[in-house]
Amino acid sequence: MDAGDILWQILRGPRGGPFEDNCTAMLVRSVALNWDNESVLAVDAGVHIAAINTLLKEFVTSDIRPTIVDQGPFAGLKLKHKNIEANTGDFLLDTLGAVLITHPHIDHIAGGIVGTALGSRKPRCFAGLTSTIEALKAHIFNDIIWPNLSDEDDGVGAVTFNRLISGGSPVLGTGHSEGYVEIGKGLAVKCWAVSHGSCEHKYSNQDHNSSAYSTSPRDYPMRDRSSPSSPQSRRNSAHHNTIENLPQLSSEKQKQYYAYNSTAYFIQDKTTLREVLIFGDVEPDSISILPRNQFVWNDAAPKIVEGRLKAILIECSYNDARPDDKLFGHMNPRHLMQELCVLAKEVENWQGGERLRERKRINERGEVEYMRRGGSPQWKRKSSSLLKSPLSVVSQGMGMLTHGGVDGVIDEEGEDDDGSVDTVFSAAGPTKQNLLKGIKVVIIHVKDRLLPEPYDPGEYIMKQILAWEKEMKLGCDFVLPVAGTSLYL
Repeated sequence: MDAGDILWQILRGPRGGPFEDNCTAMLVRSVALNWDNESVLAVDAGVHIAAINTLLKEFVTSDIRPTIVDQGPFAGLKLKHKNIEANTGDFLLDTLGAVLITHPHIDHIAGGIVGTALGSRKPRCFAGLTSTIEALKAHIFNDIIWPNLSDEDDGVGAVTFNRLISGGSPVLGTGHSEGYVEIGKGLAVKCWAVSHGSCEHKYSNQDHNSSAYSTSPRDYPMRDRSSPSSPQSRRNSAHHNTIENLPQLSSEKQKQYYAYNSTAYFIQDKTTLREVLIFGDVEPDSISILPRNQFVWNDAAPKIVEGRLKAILIECSYNDARPDDKLFGHMNPRHLMQELCVLAKEVENWQGGERLRERKRINERGEVEYMRRGGSPQWKRKSSSLLKSPLSVVSQGMGMLTHGGVDGVIDEEGEDDDGSVDTVFSAAGPTKQNLLKGIKVVIIHVKDRLLPEPYDPGEYIMKQILAWEKEMKLGCDFVLPVAGTSLYL
């Protein structure tokens, strides 16, 4: 381990349920800061205080105090108290700087919310997309589900919020840190909104016009619908309407489907400029009603070429027997590998200088643009109202599915197990091999199955991923973490 390494510590949350003691939660820190105050970021908090306490109990063997932990994920942390719980409290109150929330589903926030009941010397910071923060305010800190501990809407001020902009703020940072906001100490963050399935919402005219469903293109940049590479352009155009062409809604409630917002976080170590990319729950672009992963890959590719992006933490909830219409906004191996193939193609474009030429031309015009798969400029950032709902509603020419959609929750025992493969995105892949060599791809959010199966779901998913990798030869180093896994990069 070098002094400038960045540490990714997986808490007791590398899985995606249904065990409530193993829901998504991670810690990130810059090793250079040596456990300074506010030098650690949490990413999601499905589990939280109990997980930290359990790991400290597991790896602290000496009764001498003060002492420095000499092994495990908390190696180097100074402990003052004989009581482990008291040391856990110090960590939460002093060392932890903020909690980045990818989306407000219970399995990603439960531990963090319960933990706000602990007394504090400063407000606890929850950071995320505006849609995520507004959901926490409206549905959690509302004096019904949980007391309003926030510093907004006449709350008591024990919790504060940091609203982040998808794609990063154009006025923050310079050079490799452009668009990043420093959160805590020694770490900077840039996020992108991604899609996590679709959900039905019934609304009236009043709902449709309310601020609760206002939108911002920053939270959902779109590929050109006319692009041949866009899966949306291949669907029945009758399923899509722009906001201008929507029929007048009657007072009777109508059914629509919306993309659910999740987040991908680039987290940068300010000392070394090394980065990792952590996805919340995410679906493949090829079957999404609002495909947005491409924007993340566009951003990631030059970081890989320059040697700054070292790892990608991304979900793979189900194995390949799971059909597309029962993924419910998640990945399985075939789709994950296809997404990584898209990333590899972007890396190849950057290595060949194509993206460098495009970026230079864009900068000369003084415009900030994002490119779709074909490489042509596609969308320009403009100011607009803030997104207030985790449901991305139609706005500014974006399509919306008006009928169809996913079925209800299926019975796991009824899952199609014939290994059949549904839709896979067919964009042109890279022509070179090992374009992602040296990149650690950490598989998270595997869903455990309470069935009499002779295999571990995570190991089975890894077996399928490695089989795809044998064919695709992307060069990734795939990792299946367990509780307490640490990665030094």
